[in-house]
Amino acid sequence: MRGTLINAILIYIRLQPGVRGSEIVATFGNSPKTSVSNTIGKLKRMGLIENRGRGGRWSEWYPVEVEPVDPEFLEIAQTLLKDLNKILKSEREVFLAKRLKELFPSIKEEV
Repeated sequence: MRGTLINAILIYIRLQPGVRGSEIVATFGNSPKTSVSNTIGKLKRMGLIENRGRGGRWSEWYPVEVEPVDPEFLEIAQTLLKDLNKILKSEREVFLAKRLKELFPSIKEEV
């Protein structure tokens, strides 16, 4: 359900740029208000939407134009971020370097 709500809200904002947060909450009233608000926040953190209004009820949400990313790379990024959360901060750089070497062994050959 969560992924569906993210997509639905993103499409809604793309079709109605400048829509207020309260309108989004009202439109998706069958979902809990906190879930809709959290989803808007997540879309903002992902860089897919931006608020050009003020805060609270005066927020005006607009889509951010982004270049398409191959879903395979998004999946890799999500997996790496999950894995990094389990690693001590002091060990993350080395862990990430090793994982990237495993995932893309031909990079070293091309450089």
